[in-house]
Amino acid sequence: MNLMQLKNASILFGQPPLLDRIALNIQSGERVCVVGRNGSGKSTLLKVIAGDTKLDEGQNDTANGNCCF
Repeated sequence: MNLMQLKNASILFGQPPLLDRIALNIQSGERVCVVGRNGSGKSTLLKVIAGDTKLDEGQNDTANGNCCF
């Protein structure tokens, strides 16, 4: 079962885009590790998953309307 899914997700805070048409599926029972350089969008991705930041483009689907951390 999908806990959350991002489809064609993009966020722009200038150029280049922070998140550029990404896709992400997290299944029930999976563990996820987010790794990247400073300024690469790790915190922004987590804020999108939590629903604190809206996508400029794309779709954010979560099970039961919210994602659990």
